[in-house]
Amino acid sequence: MPPHVDEDVSATPEAVPRDSLRKRAIRGSVVTAGGQGISMVLRFVSNWMVAELLLPDMLGLANTVNAVVIGLQMISDIGVHQNIIQHDRDDARFLDTAFTVSLLRGVLLFLLGCVLAYPASWWYERPELIALLPVTALSALFN
Repeated sequence: MPPHVDEDVSATPEAVPRDSLRKRAIRGSVVTAGGQGISMVLRFVSNWMVAELLLPDMLGLANTVNAVVIGLQMISDIGVHQNIIQHDRDDARFLDTAFTVSLLRGVLLFLLGCVLAYPASWWYERPELIALLPVTALSALFN
């Protein structure tokens, strides 16, 4: 059916020019790369500030604890967050299962951090690690 004379033709879908897939892909890539670049700059500045505020001995201890905890989290990543994002339906049962799996992973990582605390303190000859590793491993419960 042809549009009437008094209708706004510019509002019809045929009259609105659409961006090509290539333009949208380029725009998305630029936004993603820009976000990554900004994130890296902020991470560098925050690390530099922490390095200036802490004594070298404490900075090394903090980096050791972070390396162990982040390493545990990276090794045990099973893709729960990615599955939630790519799941196409709003399914409460699926989300409950994903939450439970994520919580169990966090509890296991915390317990593993507790178990590794003594061997790490012996290996690095730093008794502070016995307390620091379990406390830092608590972050796995909230990740």
